[in-house]
Amino acid sequence: MKRILHVVGARPNFMKMAPILREMAKYPDAFAQILVHTGQHYDASMSQVFFDELELPQPNVNLEDRTLMTQMNADQRRKES
Repeated sequence: MKRILHVVGARPNFMKMAPILREMAKYPDAFAQILVHTGQHYDASMSQVFFDELELPQPNVNLEDRTLMTQMNADQRRKES
């Protein structure tokens, strides 16, 4: 079995990945799919709507953790100053 990591974040990624995820899901013995959402679009109208309308599975990993991202941004600002 091959493990496949799909990473999506921007709106065009969702539309491109939908048919690939569906087709690969037909072969569960051949592919173990892992879906990672970068959280680039954390607003529901810019992200969750695509999961719903394109019938995408919910991501296995969601990097949308605002606490983590806030800390990373603060760390980056400290390095730049």
